[in-house]
Amino acid sequence: MQLGIQALDKLVSKLGLQTQPCNNEFQRVDICFGGAQPQVGDCKLPFCIAKAIFQAPMYSSLWLHQVWLAGKEKPLACFLIDENGDVVERVYYQNTRKYYDACDKLITQIQRLGMQQQSKAA
Repeated sequence: MQLGIQALDKLVSKLGLQTQPCNNEFQRVDICFGGAQPQVGDCKLPFCIAKAIFQAPMYSSLWLHQVWLAGKEKPLACFLIDENGDVVERVYYQNTRKYYDACDKLITQIQRLGMQQQSKAA
């Protein structure tokens, strides 16, 4: 996978992309339920992400993805995906076009992996 940022490509090839709950040096994935206050440990969520979770329909499942660049020292992105694989909300922390493009590719790949897993389960 080529995301356009060498350090990010290395992390993806080393740790892979996850669509199920995980917590490693590259990404953290949590399941959140609509209408509830998100409980994601020691991580601070952007206001728009927390608001989207709280305002989602009760008991709907949402997947919260948080991605870091250098081992949880530099946040890259935080995004919320619903049960249908649609992005509900996204926040990019790095403010350059190359990071935006890399995050867009990353989200697209995670959505694709999620859809593949759903089709295998069905």
